[in-house]
Amino acid sequence: MAKNASGTHRSWQTAISRRKYGFDDFGDDPAFGHWYTSGYRSGRIKIDPYEAVKPLIRHLEIYDRLRQKIERQGGIIEELEALIVVLTQKICLEGYFGKTSVALTDPTAVRSALYDIDDTLRLQARELRSGMTGYYICRIVDIYYADFNSLIVEDLYCSPGYPMPDKRFVRLMRGGRETSFLRLSPYRSQIEKRIEAQQDPEHPWEAEPDQLQYDLGRYVLNPAWHEDQYPGMHAADHFELRKFPQAIELLYMELSGELCELRGQLDPKENDILQSTVSHPFLFGFLKMLEELNGTELNELPKEGLIHYINLQKAFSEFLGIEIPWGRHKTKMSLNTLLLSNFSRLDLVGKALKKSETALEAKRQLEATAQKIMRMATQKG
Repeated sequence: MAKNASGTHRSWQTAISRRKYGFDDFGDDPAFGHWYTSGYRSGRIKIDPYEAVKPLIRHLEIYDRLRQKIERQGGIIEELEALIVVLTQKICLEGYFGKTSVALTDPTAVRSALYDIDDTLRLQARELRSGMTGYYICRIVDIYYADFNSLIVEDLYCSPGYPMPDKRFVRLMRGGRETSFLRLSPYRSQIEKRIEAQQDPEHPWEAEPDQLQYDLGRYVLNPAWHEDQYPGMHAADHFELRKFPQAIELLYMELSGELCELRGQLDPKENDILQSTVSHPFLFGFLKMLEELNGTELNELPKEGLIHYINLQKAFSEFLGIEIPWGRHKTKMSLNTLLLSNFSRLDLVGKALKKSETALEAKRQLEATAQKIMRMATQKG
């Protein structure tokens, strides 16, 4: 990632300038860099946030190796004492106001130290199934005028086993309460590679991963992703449904997105990179179709989307109504009953589905219906 003359990563500066001044055009912030040249942090502008968080990340790696060993094998007194030492040992972090020492036993102090390094950094601590603690460090970029006010654009550290039931969302502390963030960090490495591949020495393209992730979050995934989709998405993941979850996301965009605002927001290069990264052709096909519609046709889309949604819901209900053999005695039970009573262990239900010809045929029908609905939703007229 490129650095500017001050030694700070440009995409970090852009993200922070947006938070400071509230400009919504990510790449057109007229106050870009002002905070770093004349603001209250101008005395220590050469801190590299990636380098500054390394002591904490190294310490977390030591903690997690020891934690996992104790979880797998059990721990003797010496190992438990070593774990306590790691948790209470002071970690020196250097931010814009100098050095500070923090310990993992005080997450609030660690968050404050990270904020001093860069105010886009976030730390979240969660209790794992073993009763021990897992840690997650990420970097965010704010978006405005959207259902979800921030995006997670980069994972800096994630403890093995850190709970993320729906990997599209992560809940982080903000303003004294937990808030849901859209998690776009899994796409970052692919976006960086594709930006590099698109570069032309004669016509350099000054695109930043943060900028593309911002556009992806605001104009594509914010209207398509919702937390109330989780039961269907969770079931689709374990039942190996591919078209069905894509249809859900497409119809949510059609029904809840600001369609006038969405059309024409991505330039051709952005569209190519994001489409190849997200691998959801119907979603981007829908955005392309919006550019060709007049006002009357645009107003009709939500009505059509509601019909498509009802048809998809009906197809899913029929799929859940099938009966498959379950348990030691191979008792016939409806898939809906198995879904509700085994939601935390759907992997077992998924294995049972693979052994049932009735279920496999019902799955093929559901996938075919989802495919048909997506085609209809992305065809003009």
